[in-house]
Amino acid sequence: MKEKQPEENSYWINRGIKQEKKINDAAQQVEQKVIQAYRQAQAYLTRKARKLFDRTKQRTGMDAEETKRVLNEFVPVDELVELRKLAADITDPDLQESAKKRLTALAFKDRITRAEDLKAKSFLVSKQIANVQLDKSTEFYIDVIHDSYREATVEAVVQQIEQAKSDSIINVWDGQKYDSKIENFKQAKERGVPIEVWNDKNYRDTNYEFKELSTKYTKNILDSHWHGSNYSKRIWKDTETLAKRLEELFTVESMTGMSEFEMAKTIAKEFDRSIGVAQRLIRTEANYMANQAKLKAWRDRGVEKYILVAVLDLRTSKICQTKDGKIYLVADAVVNGAEGTYPPFHPWCRTIAVAFLGKRSLRGKRTANDPISGKTMTIQQRETYNDWMNKLKEKYSDDEIEKQKKRILNLKKDTQLLKRYRKDYGADATPNSVEAFQDLKYNRPNEWAIVRKNLRKQSGALTDANDPFEIKRNLHAEQYYSQVKKRDKEIEIATIAKNTNFSKKAIRNVYEHMFENEYELYAGRKSFDPDFDMSLSWQRLREGKSIKPHDLLMLEHEMYESMLMQNEKLDYTEAHKRTTEIYDYKAAIDKYTMELMKDERNI
Repeated sequence: MKEKQPEENSYWINRGIKQEKKINDAAQQVEQKVIQAYRQAQAYLTRKARKLFDRTKQRTGMDAEETKRVLNEFVPVDELVELRKLAADITDPDLQESAKKRLTALAFKDRITRAEDLKAKSFLVSKQIANVQLDKSTEFYIDVIHDSYREATVEAVVQQIEQAKSDSIINVWDGQKYDSKIENFKQAKERGVPIEVWNDKNYRDTNYEFKELSTKYTKNILDSHWHGSNYSKRIWKDTETLAKRLEELFTVESMTGMSEFEMAKTIAKEFDRSIGVAQRLIRTEANYMANQAKLKAWRDRGVEKYILVAVLDLRTSKICQTKDGKIYLVADAVVNGAEGTYPPFHPWCRTIAVAFLGKRSLRGKRTANDPISGKTMTIQQRETYNDWMNKLKEKYSDDEIEKQKKRILNLKKDTQLLKRYRKDYGADATPNSVEAFQDLKYNRPNEWAIVRKNLRKQSGALTDANDPFEIKRNLHAEQYYSQVKKRDKEIEIATIAKNTNFSKKAIRNVYEHMFENEYELYAGRKSFDPDFDMSLSWQRLREGKSIKPHDLLMLEHEMYESMLMQNEKLDYTEAHKRTTEIYDYKAAIDKYTMELMKDERNI
């Protein structure tokens, strides 16, 4: 009978992987609370910006003079109370002091302008965000540190008992309590009973005492600097960067020509960027805290070496692929990115470290995933990421592996692309899941090409390739403009106003400018010729479905152009030129088309 190889280390690796997953799952909950704080701040500032536009006649873009006038208006005293309320919501002492200094500086002024008010509010909401992020992160990191220290201590204690020449006496579980039966550790292990390490001496008779990590050392880990900073300073820096970028929005230079819609979009862009930074920080810092606590436990237990274990999948970075299976001295553990010997090696790092107690640790089996078949595969414990990849190459071609890697790495992008297709063409015309979509896109290229062609036909996407002389496009535009003019004007205006949140007055100006008003043009006095792209934009705006950013930009373009031609009496050529400098509708269409083509090619 063949002797079964021990698989103790596989158990500890699996336990380490589960611990890492537990941390990531908890991190997601923290992220959601932090994201909520960011979104609340975003909504608040967007409302304040909207009120600023309410004070001007032009919601589609102010000139420099109008922008300067609005921003330099003085804020009534009763509105300043809101700044104090924002500051009062901040509880962290350091952040509170920073907010107090900002308010004190404003208090020395007799009056403050709307620009100063908006900048102060941007600063204060960024401090509120930092307050929430510090509070939630610190609470989470403390739990991570203690849990990781306990896990690593248990790992070290049990493995040291296993490695010891003499056996140890332990209390074992009989299904109700731990002190009902005493036997040797190895006997209990062979019987498969649960083994736990306890603090209470009533439940043990070994020399392997379990200790909690001290509050002092927990604080040392929290405050420790790596890559030149620690988590609290990174939060300060990231939120101060957000505040600075938001404050820069409320200047004459930034706001001149900016519409209410563009302002909201720019604010959203800044918050989206900061949310991404916050998520990365939470995950990477949690990884760092957990690993530092683990390192402390190993040092306390006299563990001399550790082995790095990378995740065996196609998402693993090249850095971690080369680290897998490497063995280092605990005394030499250094966190220094790709140059270091201890995780994290990069943002979003998933590599774990496991105590290494000699060659026996490399015996046994290791379970890995086959990313193409979806099944599991077994490899030797001593085998590394490269060995796993070689086993895949024995079963699959390089092309099959590369396609699967694309599916995994592009999952988020493909999900967004499928969502866009469904929005544009409907659920009936698109795959019913992202898995089916990726299967079609990567595994059946010929069918995918036909589907793309059919989707273009369905969307009426006429191009230079299928309409080189623009005959079909011009005909479509003429027919659609004719339909618009035959429909009830008031219903048309009310419908688009409702679908876009623009005022009826603004939509009326656009309608009359596009379809009714006559101007001195190159062919004499007449209304504008039908335009294919504008007909598609108007159609989407009227239907209220699949509205694109450039559709809304078209409204802003036409409103501004109309104002220049009617109020400032500019001719079409000059008015169009000046409008395009601010609202370049055609450039926005070209950009959208290129992005769509880029997504489709998966570049």
